Amino acid sequence: MFVKPEVVIFDLDGTILNTLPTHSKMQQVMGRIAPMFGFPAGYKEAMNFNGRETFKVFQELGLKSWQKWIHIACWRILERYYCPPRAGFNANAVIEMLRASGVVVGILTNRSSRIMRAMKTSGLNYEEFEFII
Repeated sequence: MFVKPEVVIFDLDGTILNTLPTHSKMQQVMGRIAPMFGFPAGYKEAMNFNGRETFKVFQELGLKSWQKWIHIACWRILERYYCPPRAGFNANAVIEMLRASGVVVGILTNRSSRIMRAMKTSGLNYEEFEFII
């Protein structure tokens, strides 16, 4: 017996968006430029945030304000070019089908305010989601 769900909640990173290329490229780029800008020892290892908030990691590392902005600027540039939708998964079609069936569709993510830009850049119609938490 099939029971239609009332709500479907998607994870963003790694489910709807393939963020692995962005993380990999960021590690390559920052691995090269971090020494030039005097980033502290342990920076490269700490780049695997494991869901921790970026600014908490920056605080733990003792990054200076201008170093934080170098990191953020690099991430934003890379995110624009290396954050494709998941291969073989047409999220827009799935979301439209669910909504047409009367299912409430949302996203649960630990991303910050950049979520709309990442979704728009990847071609996802973020306006189709009833909520983003």
